[in-house]
Amino acid sequence: MQFETWASSGFHRRLVAVAIFVLLAGAILLASAVRVLQNPVSAGKPGGWGPADLGRIRGQLAELQVKKGDFDEAGAKRALASAPLASEPFAVIAAASLAENPRGKTGREAALLSEALRRDPRSRAARILLMRQMAVSGDLQGSFAQLEVLYRLNPILVTQAMDSIARLVETPRRMDVALAALSGRPNLYEPFVVGMVGKNKSRETVVQLARGLPADILARPGIRRSIVGQLVEVQEFALARSIWQAGNGKAAAGWVFSPDFSDRRTPPPFNWQLFETTSGAAGFGKERGLSINYYDRSPGRLARQVVTLPPGSYRLYVEFKLIGGSADNLQLRIVCFGASAALAEIPLFSSGPGLRKAEAGFQVPAQACDGQELGIWGVISSKRSETEVELQRVDILPGGKG
Repeated sequence: MQFETWASSGFHRRLVAVAIFVLLAGAILLASAVRVLQNPVSAGKPGGWGPADLGRIRGQLAELQVKKGDFDEAGAKRALASAPLASEPFAVIAAASLAENPRGKTGREAALLSEALRRDPRSRAARILLMRQMAVSGDLQGSFAQLEVLYRLNPILVTQAMDSIARLVETPRRMDVALAALSGRPNLYEPFVVGMVGKNKSRETVVQLARGLPADILARPGIRRSIVGQLVEVQEFALARSIWQAGNGKAAAGWVFSPDFSDRRTPPPFNWQLFETTSGAAGFGKERGLSINYYDRSPGRLARQVVTLPPGSYRLYVEFKLIGGSADNLQLRIVCFGASAALAEIPLFSSGPGLRKAEAGFQVPAQACDGQELGIWGVISSKRSETEVELQRVDILPGGKG
């Protein structure tokens, strides 16, 4: 029974992997085709000979994923007679054969594509066709090897196509298959991980991604930042913070990281993230402190830090100077992540010059508040005014009336 379960699981993994990489090959072909079609390459005139035939078969390769049609094998042979060193005729003859026999069981198609690549190792069409044929026939290692070469030739193209992979990987089981397919191919991890951003994956799928990445891959700054951000979005705060902290080698002494804004190198979201939008702009001071300009055009967030307070009572504390403005349209807020109602808020407004200190008590509930967002927001007020403040310190202290 255990053998049957294992065999069934292995068969399922292979089917999913085949589907994933066949779709990827198609996506790359489509992106490549659009790019080639936008390039003014001569397709040759009907009835032409030699070079004209070569132009037409190049057009057929470019249109391979855009529209269906018969491949001109006779034209390919005429083009080869005129240009014996060209790679395109071999790719077109192979494509014509693969249209009838996608698996290429006779081996003729793979031989034709290998010859095309021998003549032109940079031929995207031949390499993509070979990758797809290998995936369909079950030669996944060969298919992945072609994908890795293609990434070295054109990383932007493969990165764009990884969106198709990300849309397919919808469950932890499929994530296992995708990670197994990527194993041993370090160049392909980052486009895959970044491709997962914004795809509304389940918490379980994102956690499987984070836990399934090899340690040396997860240590890469770009991958680590992407994984931490995705974990925060699915509200897996403890794992996100542990990965963030391991990567940066730093831990906050209190609940807020760099409360005086002196650390400008450690990345968000557990350090300060600054925004510049039509609402306003936030920027670090020369040595420490944070400058906030709110244009009072539309409400919006200007700075934030994700914090992970356990249930209990706290005090939100701030030191700031009002540099300009006459409206209380800037606020320091803390909210449960994803919620709209604030746990506490402090208007960043002062009727006189100099440094002002303010605090507000609040209570973190025991339910649905594993992570919180600490931020500075521009809000709507009855008195319109462009406002500028200088924040010296933002902190969270224990205690408070709640």
